[in-house]
Amino acid sequence: MFGLWIFAAIAAFFHCVQAQASNGTSFGTIGIKTFGPNNSVLRTSIDNGPINLADQGFIEDFIELLESLNSTVDSNGDPPVKVVIVASALETYFIDTFDIRLFLPPGPINNNVNGTAVLFRFWHLQSLLSTLPQLFIAEIDGVAYAAGNELIFNMDLRYAGPGAIFGAPEAVCGVLHVGGIEQLTSVIGPAYANEYMISALPIEGPRAAEIGWVNKYYESSEELSKEVDALASRIALFPYTAITANKKAIRRLGPTQEQIDAGKTEFFALVQNEFVQTCVLNWLELAGGNESYVSDSEFQRTLLDKLPNVWT
Repeated sequence: MFGLWIFAAIAAFFHCVQAQASNGTSFGTIGIKTFGPNNSVLRTSIDNGPINLADQGFIEDFIELLESLNSTVDSNGDPPVKVVIVASALETYFIDTFDIRLFLPPGPINNNVNGTAVLFRFWHLQSLLSTLPQLFIAEIDGVAYAAGNELIFNMDLRYAGPGAIFGAPEAVCGVLHVGGIEQLTSVIGPAYANEYMISALPIEGPRAAEIGWVNKYYESSEELSKEVDALASRIALFPYTAITANKKAIRRLGPTQEQIDAGKTEFFALVQNEFVQTCVLNWLELAGGNESYVSDSEFQRTLLDKLPNVWT
């Protein structure tokens, strides 16, 4: 009877989540499916095409999904999902930049959107990824610039496929990779962090694996997904405390919340400079305008190679 109750609770939870995802109202940009032991592995598929822009809609969808993970628990207080795989439905993009148009007053895409409020919600999303009890695995097989790179460094494991490319363009505009630079530095060390954060150079999967940016690089997309699924299923066999206790202990070795908050304060001071506004305007011009900025283009795919041209 007890086992049946747990099974029913898990089934009810996933029926609810799947219904929300399929009707496009709650998790409209994020598809989901479950598998593994007791369906305790959740695979997500981000589809905020054409470039998986980290815009307001995607951010809210992701937050709602994450906050729903612990809405149902068993008699031990454990939620049904142990491991979450974050992947993309797009061939070329994992998660691209934060919507830079929100940094331009009064807001060329929607005068009613408060860019600062959206940014705080994005930081809340980062916090959820790093503090929720689930283990988060990033399966990256496309562009992960700026916001995309910040999000993967708030996850627990990162695996790259042949299409993966990473980087932080923020230095080009005179600001910092806030919410990601602290975690990245703790993982790859100050020397490599200086090299890639200050130069805004891109880094592809094989090199990223060499320096620890990602855990491992796979030469085929099929092998990447197969191995990530296998790892998630293995971990999902273990007691929940195997994830929660180890995740907390490992996170304690990373940046403190005080250090992360200091970065946010510095970011807000920097972003008010006139040269940042100039950079964003020139960036949008290079991209072909507000609408072209959100389209799949050679400029967007090779952003870090072309973006320094905002100053030429």
